[in-house]
Amino acid sequence: MKDKDKIKALEGIIYDIWWMAQRYAHGRQSYAVSMYNDAIRKAQELGMIFKPDKNGLIEAKDAQFDKQWFEARKNNSVKFITEE
Repeated sequence: MKDKDKIKALEGIIYDIWWMAQRYAHGRQSYAVSMYNDAIRKAQELGMIFKPDKNGLIEAKDAQFDKQWFEARKNNSVKFITEE
């Protein structure tokens, strides 16, 4: 198999599974979010183009740093366990 064909095959594999990885990583509070986002950025730097999901996102959002979480924290509707 030629390198060009291998690259095409690998791109196909990435396109086939990226949406599942995004779905898994999105909204988590773990390393999965940054690991997924780093991989997507690297693929984009290599010229791959991803179609945004139904929410207009390509990258996953980390729930730990989500705007809604910060708003809830600011309004005291969320507390850390140590604050009880």
